[in-house]
Amino acid sequence: MQPSSSRPSAPNQPESMVFALGSFFAVALLGFAGQRVPGLATQTFLIGSMGATTVIVFGLPESPMARARAVVGGHVISALVGVTVATLLPGGHWYASALSVTLALLAMRATNTLHPPGGATALIAVIGPSSLRALGYGYVVAPVLIGAATLFAVGACTRWLAGALRGPRWSRGDADSSAPLAEEIASAPST
Repeated sequence: MQPSSSRPSAPNQPESMVFALGSFFAVALLGFAGQRVPGLATQTFLIGSMGATTVIVFGLPESPMARARAVVGGHVISALVGVTVATLLPGGHWYASALSVTLALLAMRATNTLHPPGGATALIAVIGPSSLRALGYGYVVAPVLIGAATLFAVGACTRWLAGALRGPRWSRGDADSSAPLAEEIASAPST
């Protein structure tokens, strides 16, 4: 018997290209909206935490942290926490920064919306550019909610497209692809 390799298999190249193109499209769409859409000319959707979310949504699409609840919920909850801390403790002091990230972490854990870039979203609300801090609770809607929802939506479309390239799960030779069938067979009543 040969020992199993602990090395992960090489990524599927066509699938990797689909996710790379999805990533490019998602970030480009946010950048375009922030610069070209009337009424949003002074608003940017390209905040640092959205870049980190892009890596999770398109680089780790099967991760629980790439699910809608985590992506959208984690960012929105963290933005609410960050703006609240910035409102109560203005000036971007170190303790306000630490408090915003810590409270965002606790809130995401309590609501089962853990998304690591959410910590950055809370921090940006406290120490980000004055143009973003001036938005107050508007920051929660734009750029945060709109940005997170856009990244998730483009990511979902990209996952669908990558799945279409991959074919049905049972035909890919996945190690766990036979588990549901084996369980169904084992629980079937015998005749």
